[in-house]
Amino acid sequence: MARTAAERLRIYGPPERVEFVQNLGCIICGQPAVNAHTATGGLSRKADYTTIANLCHAHHDESHRGVKTFERKYGLDLKAVAASVEAAWRVTSTQLTEGE
Repeated sequence: MARTAAERLRIYGPPERVEFVQNLGCIICGQPAVNAHTATGGLSRKADYTTIANLCHAHHDESHRGVKTFERKYGLDLKAVAASVEAAWRVTSTQLTEGE
């Protein structure tokens, strides 16, 4: 089922934010990142964009095989990573807005 524009915006944020996360590179290996959610939105629902960490496809897939094991292996707290990504985005988006 295709997502509506409003759903995509809630899940991933504006296109500029998606690009921002991808340009950060994977927090583990530096490869191009995907927008990897670190939480669920409840019953078959994706969480909103504030829960996104920057992981490559391989590390994103690995995280889905066991988040706690993944976090221990790499010494990460994915929710803290997502909070850092959100904080960095807020600074960047403010700068972009002020530059207009």
